[in-house]
Amino acid sequence: MTDANLLLGRLDAGSFLGGSVKLDRERAERTMHENKGPLATVEEFAAGIVRVVEAQMEKAIRVISVGRGHDPREFTLVAFGGGGPLHACSLARALRIPTVLVPAKPGALSR
Repeated sequence: MTDANLLLGRLDAGSFLGGSVKLDRERAERTMHENKGPLATVEEFAAGIVRVVEAQMEKAIRVISVGRGHDPREFTLVAFGGGGPLHACSLARALRIPTVLVPAKPGALSR
């Protein structure tokens, strides 16, 4: 996911994790190119990866909320974890959740 988000311009290679970790865009491009199959670009491949992962996130939210008798549209989606805010708006749209809350330090809510 990190490589996909990097290639889609959703992450800054120089400031990842507050600059403590440098992401290697060239290596990510090379790896994606080697694995993209017949897709035209690495960006197309990266976008597909994001769509698949977000579909799984959406499914998990539905299973947990609807399975407990809750309608996601009646709640606020809290974007936690280091990468949660990258996907929160897309998930909220898919689930028709009207509000997204991004805590000041979303990574603090992950283990």
